[in-house]
Amino acid sequence: MKYYIYVCAIIIFFFLCGRKHTIMYAYDYIFIQKKLKSKIIYELI
Repeated sequence: MKYYIYVCAIIIFFFLCGRKHTIMYAYDYIFIQKKLKSKIIYELI
């Protein structure tokens, strides 16, 4: 029974950490996309 609780805790911990990382990656991706768009606009002008 104790083992099961530990496994659940580890899964939840990894899920939360993973979500934080995915949110960070999403922000980075949006930021890079904006930078690329402004760069492309600069080159077009």
